[in-house]
Amino acid sequence: MIGSLTKCIAEFLRSTEVVKNNNIPVYTANTVEGRFTVNTSLPAILITVAPSENPTVFISGNILDSINIHIRYMDDLLNYTMSEDDGIYEDRRDWAYQLRDELWNNKQSTYFKQFMNVNGLNIMYKGMSTYTQVGVLENLSKDIDVFSFIFSCNLFSNQLSSFPTVPLQEFFITLQGAHGERPDPGLVTVTASGEKFPVWNTIQGSDKIKSLSIHGKSCQNGEATPLSPIEIQSVGDNTITLLTGDSENNVSLEIDIRKSLTDALSDGILRSVYGKMDEVAYDRASAKWTLHKRIGISRGFTVNSFSAQETNGDLRSVRVNGSVKQGSVSPSATVFYSNKFYYTGDSTSNKWNNVYGVYTNSLRYGFYLVYDVNDYPTESDLKAMIEDESTIFIYVLENESQTEINLENVPTYDNQTWISTVKDDVNPRIVTECEVTEIFDYIKDGLIGYYTGRGRSNTDENKNILPDLSGNGNDLENKNFAYTVDSGYGDGYIQYDGIDDFSGLKTSIPATKRTVLFTVSDIHRLNENSNAWCGLIDGQNYFLGISNGTGFSQSGRYIINGVVSNDNFNILDKGDNIYVAGTTDGIGSKQIDNITIGSTLNRSLYACKCKIYDVLLYDRILTEEEILHNYKVSCQYNGEDIDGKSEETTGGGENKTNEP
Repeated sequence: MIGSLTKCIAEFLRSTEVVKNNNIPVYTANTVEGRFTVNTSLPAILITVAPSENPTVFISGNILDSINIHIRYMDDLLNYTMSEDDGIYEDRRDWAYQLRDELWNNKQSTYFKQFMNVNGLNIMYKGMSTYTQVGVLENLSKDIDVFSFIFSCNLFSNQLSSFPTVPLQEFFITLQGAHGERPDPGLVTVTASGEKFPVWNTIQGSDKIKSLSIHGKSCQNGEATPLSPIEIQSVGDNTITLLTGDSENNVSLEIDIRKSLTDALSDGILRSVYGKMDEVAYDRASAKWTLHKRIGISRGFTVNSFSAQETNGDLRSVRVNGSVKQGSVSPSATVFYSNKFYYTGDSTSNKWNNVYGVYTNSLRYGFYLVYDVNDYPTESDLKAMIEDESTIFIYVLENESQTEINLENVPTYDNQTWISTVKDDVNPRIVTECEVTEIFDYIKDGLIGYYTGRGRSNTDENKNILPDLSGNGNDLENKNFAYTVDSGYGDGYIQYDGIDDFSGLKTSIPATKRTVLFTVSDIHRLNENSNAWCGLIDGQNYFLGISNGTGFSQSGRYIINGVVSNDNFNILDKGDNIYVAGTTDGIGSKQIDNITIGSTLNRSLYACKCKIYDVLLYDRILTEEEILHNYKVSCQYNGEDIDGKSEETTGGGENKTNEP
């Protein structure tokens, strides 16, 4: 297996442009200590793969090896360091780093697909070193420059479709800690989320939930002004009651979250501000429930002074200097909610179009406000209105507080477990890690592109890249995102603004008959004259995707919530309902020339305002059973669709008859 991996890495490096264009030989060796002989011209590349000294042995007898991959780029650079080399020295030094980046950026490419699928390959970069090594040229010693890059990976020793999860030593520790009781065999962990969702393949118990979090959320419908205040709605304004049961319509347990919060001297409300949120979280390892308070509320704002005044006709822009009356604002908090002002984020000349719009570099020190002097002719009147306790400000706290709360464990049930809250004006997203007998996941056969907003945030270092989780390396690049609540990552989704946002990659992928699936909500066309695409694949005179809330397929086959038919759908302007929609076609073998999400053809002109949760692209036509399967998976990952109820089934897809 190590030999096969070494060969695979060598073949990949030989395929890279830097190696092919410069005729760099690539060698392999069976030692890593640096004592090797290579008869070669320079530059050259040497690959060594070190076997593990401390493998992990599993109950089943399977072995997990930890392996180090050494890639050494060797070159004679000393002749160039003190010469006018026309950049040769710099260029050849860069070759080494180009090789490193090629392997790192293509570690999920087709070269390594078999190792990923069969042996669980996941290559990680560990660092590099540079040194000189003595070489021999015509019986003369010569110093050679060596750039050594180290990668690590794990490999299972045999070809398994599902990997064991309990190492042998951990197994014995578990037995000892449980006083001889045998643990549940073969349990694996799955993450499920949404406002209401199933966890498939669960078993009955009160200890199978490893973690569970209830996310705060605040929203405001419209643009608030002092003359027309708009209430800020949040999770817990009325109630927060967690519901669990063994089917969608059967509630076995109700847990009053809000009462436990108020008992802990909280106001019982979970808020959010532009991606930051309060959270109630359970952790099995500590056996504790904790309230994480990240959002503050202030009734009124202390005004110290007004400054930086500008006028434009009857409009005035002023700097309001002061601080919130309750709490302390994070210095980096540039956004907030108010029931009498709406946040614009606009400090340009366009501010004059935003009467009663506010913006700031940090609410900690104040904010800017544009107002009509005919409505508030004096600063004293404006000051009184801002300071009044009826003027609400919701903001990010400087420091998070944590409070332990008293709640019972969340149970699971045989076959399936449904989790939700009592239906309210604002419902929280819930995320749980749960032990199950088998992970119920998307169909992998034929998957050529898989993109999701789950687990992404606007502060990620790689936020500009939407990675392809299929392992085929078809990553997309986000274009024109502001990385705000209106343009960027949300809580489990990607928000496209409908103005110029899209994620795209011009590529060339051989494909046969195809299927695309979108888990999507809140589709709107901002410009009535525009052709707004949620996303598509295109190539060689065909399109396959969703345009203006309807499917587009040359074969006329459409998918909505697990059902395939010849009747198209229309999910435009349907509010926050989540749909699993898509299209499939019978077109023969053709190249895919573009993949675009949030628009089409990598162009802002066709941008669509929508929330995208998951996107799946296949190079074949899925069966109706497979499409229904994927719908049920999306229900688990993204919450149950309001308009299309999933059937009562097991995680394996078999129909289940519930007793009355």
